[in-house]
Amino acid sequence: MNLYAGLDVGGTAVKFGLADPTGHIISSDQVPTVQGREPLLELLADIVSNLSKSHPVAGVGVGTAGAVDFATGTVVGHSPNLAGWADTPVAALLRDKVKLRVTVDNDANCMALAESRLGAGAGCSSVFFLTLGTGVGSAFVQEGRLWRGAHGMSGEFGHSSVVKDGRLCACGQRGHLEAYASATALVSRTVELARQGLPSLYAQVSVEAARVLGAREIFAAAAGGDAAAAQATSEAASYLACGIASAVNLLDPELVVLGGGMITPDLPFLITVSHEVKRRVHEGVADFVRVVPAKLGNQAGWVGAALLAAESA
Repeated sequence: MNLYAGLDVGGTAVKFGLADPTGHIISSDQVPTVQGREPLLELLADIVSNLSKSHPVAGVGVGTAGAVDFATGTVVGHSPNLAGWADTPVAALLRDKVKLRVTVDNDANCMALAESRLGAGAGCSSVFFLTLGTGVGSAFVQEGRLWRGAHGMSGEFGHSSVVKDGRLCACGQRGHLEAYASATALVSRTVELARQGLPSLYAQVSVEAARVLGAREIFAAAAGGDAAAAQATSEAASYLACGIASAVNLLDPELVVLGGGMITPDLPFLITVSHEVKRRVHEGVADFVRVVPAKLGNQAGWVGAALLAAESA
């Protein structure tokens, strides 16, 4: 049976592995992301080379942060969390290095595909998926197929506007959902509120220390009574719910799946978001909309990329 390498290129780590055409996992691992076009391409090529030493690889799938032209496998425009990655023809350059067919798509598309077929959305006809971490990614899957839009650029829901001329987003625009509901935004808002005087562990935290904080630490602090963390968490949940409710009213999906580093089952944040979505959607769908956590965890991105590679073979 042919095996396919899947690589999930995020702002913090590259997750990867081997899977068969059905998504059955043979092996998986991850390494820290490096910055810069050529160093990152070399890292991806090394990963594929090492995977090929254990099993023959029939093709490579790559899910990457940033908008992607699926037809050419090129990162289009700015990729906020990967330095030097903008406008990189990833498929062509990596193909030259590994001498294998390479399929490239947006990372959220890959995650959504895996979750809709093998994870939380298995058996559902339509799934709206969001991944919450360094940024906010999304995708819509209908009848097992990704909805790509007229120009292949659909799914950039993290860059939808939720506040006119609001906080600066990593993409350079203002007021985007990602600037209010990502892990990066949650940490920044907690530190901001702490410095404004709300009781908090983070009142004196340095810029360097803030960079290594994660959403889970903020959630834990909020649960422990940290006022700044609690308010920041409440604000993030509210903004996220507003965004999701808008998407639900537009798309009427059977299921909303939340994944990424910010989400675990039974997390109070997830429960709050779910309740807020139900409160904000059109009454015709309020009784039907379901917001659930993803099931595949860190595996979803690379498994989805491997599935795309298998389909493109």
